Amino acid sequence: MSPECFDTLHDLIANAVQRSDTLMRDAIPSRIKLEVTSFLATGNSYRNLQHLFWVSKAAISKFIPEV
Repeated sequence: MSPECFDTLHDLIANAVQRSDTLMRDAIPSRIKLEVTSFLATGNSYRNLQHLFWVSKAAISKFIPEV
């Protein structure tokens, strides 16, 4: 995916998938969520994505359906 295409797609979904920060933790940025989802489409496992993006498998499995 070209960077321009990625940016266009991110602009379209950013408001729908972005969450607010809380006192306990910072929210995962919408850009990271889209990057993880696009890497998942290439065949990577949740375990590989967890190590690449420093996002837990539980968080990945929760936001993938949103994105």
